[in-house]
Amino acid sequence: MAEQEWYYALDGQQLGPVEIQVLQQLLANGNLQPTDLVWRQGMDNWQPAGSIAELNPVNSTAAPTPVSAYPVPPAGQAPYGTPLPYAPNVTNSQGRATAALVVSILGFFCFGIVLGPISIYLAVKAKANMARSGDFTGHGLAKAALVIGIVDIITFMLGVLLQVGIMKLR
Repeated sequence: MAEQEWYYALDGQQLGPVEIQVLQQLLANGNLQPTDLVWRQGMDNWQPAGSIAELNPVNSTAAPTPVSAYPVPPAGQAPYGTPLPYAPNVTNSQGRATAALVVSILGFFCFGIVLGPISIYLAVKAKANMARSGDFTGHGLAKAALVIGIVDIITFMLGVLLQVGIMKLR
């Protein structure tokens, strides 16, 4: 089972996720102070690192700092907000959809067998990024590129069949 991911705040910046051992090391070498705030899933609010028993080594001689010594944010509000879930880099979906449409149109006039699959790939990636990000700007462009890319391939194949048929008639 994977360990829980921890987040911490230094100089007004939210950092993480990291494993608990990283936070323990940061505390031990002084890069993270007991007053610096930490959070993991399951905690209601950010809390001072010194108040979390899991972060303090068992053989530590220093007593954890009491929670009441730190400013507490209003109920239900974390000072740095809840960490955002991990999201892979999402590229500009509308730009990718536009590129797919341009490539598919070029493929219709030349090199359909090469540009058609490229436009289909770009359109599918754009639609996947739109679904992941929730921003469907350019969805129509991606759909048009997908359809034209398929038409590119079909048109090329029909052209090849027509050429073969003409050659056999001669």
